Amino acid sequence: MQFFIMFFVAVFVFTSCQKDENLNPNKLSNSTWVITQYKESTVAYPEILNDTLFFKTNSVYTYNGIEQSYNLIYNGSQPKLTLNGTLFGNLSGFIPQGFSVYGKINASTFSVLSIGDSEKEYLLWMERL
Repeated sequence: MQFFIMFFVAVFVFTSCQKDENLNPNKLSNSTWVITQYKESTVAYPEILNDTLFFKTNSVYTYNGIEQSYNLIYNGSQPKLTLNGTLFGNLSGFIPQGFSVYGKINASTFSVLSIGDSEKEYLLWMERL
């Protein structure tokens, strides 16, 4: 009898486990995105831009063909994206949870990580190709 109980418990445990898609370490790898607009926090209107980002691996991307590093962290409700070597310097900001589903990042705030420019912020609009 004890064998059957243990057997059913084991079957239940193994069949009820499901992969949590939110734990995916990187939803950018092997995808191409374009920064279509940006807006400096002190300026009234966004500027048009057409910079291409190709995310090669889970830590390397190219910015207009120049290899750079990046980091995508899932901590809490919103992913945090850090892009090194952009036109604006090294940037970090929270992006929408559904960015990989919808292929868009609209007006997310990114802060400059450089010393001296630490209070400078940009809004970025990005689209997946």
